[in-house]
Amino acid sequence: MNPINMKSLAVAELTLRKIKEPAFILLGVFGLVLGACVSEMDSLSFHEELFLSQLPLHASEKPIMGGFFIIMALSALIGIFAGASEIPKDIETRGILLVLGKPVSRIEYLAGKYIGIIGICVLFFAISSVSLFVSHIFKTGESYPISLMIRQLALIYAIFPFIAITVAISCFVAEISAMIFSVIYIFVCFVFCAIPILMEMLPKSIGFRSPLMALYYFFPNFYYFILPIKLTGLAHIFLIVYSLATSIIFLSIAGFRINARDLN
Repeated sequence: MNPINMKSLAVAELTLRKIKEPAFILLGVFGLVLGACVSEMDSLSFHEELFLSQLPLHASEKPIMGGFFIIMALSALIGIFAGASEIPKDIETRGILLVLGKPVSRIEYLAGKYIGIIGICVLFFAISSVSLFVSHIFKTGESYPISLMIRQLALIYAIFPFIAITVAISCFVAEISAMIFSVIYIFVCFVFCAIPILMEMLPKSIGFRSPLMALYYFFPNFYYFILPIKLTGLAHIFLIVYSLATSIIFLSIAGFRINARDLN
């Protein structure tokens, strides 16, 4: 059964209706103001900040602009809050039983919720990015190069696994716990992304190298999404595939859990 169909899209549409609420309208206004405020931030120097100076940075590679990184981070934060609350709230209020009685399968419900939350985050990202781009032109009289803009907009790929992780965790625990565990897990992911570099710096005789590398593969490497590279050809395809594959893994975990869970 294809989980993305008219039923799951209907669930997504119900989720997206929340953008008409005053809180989300204010969030959109905040996105416009945010884009204007961060439009002239410098690019980020992850090589120094993440102790990855051993990696080469060529002049042709495209840096991550500070303003777009902040927009991505806030979009992910919105996704964490929305993803951690949607399913637990429906279970607590028994609203999920009304949806499943349409009939909509649990997997279709899960896919619809995920798509709806993605839509909210992408909308905020788009509003803020357009505001940043227009503000930059207004302030400097120049536009960003197309290749640089493509690299900044590709930050949206990180949102997909962020939300998939949060949705998966929310299928196991309550709303507040899901928020806390999601933030902790994603933070640990960023910590573990430096393990391959750390392994190269440590002596090969150290015994815990193999267990540590095995543990590393349990955490998505979000550093891939912020590498200062020019996204063309295979590099762009790799980033899309990695984002989708990571999301599918966590959504599969969520699907197994929600199918086995007692919703009464």
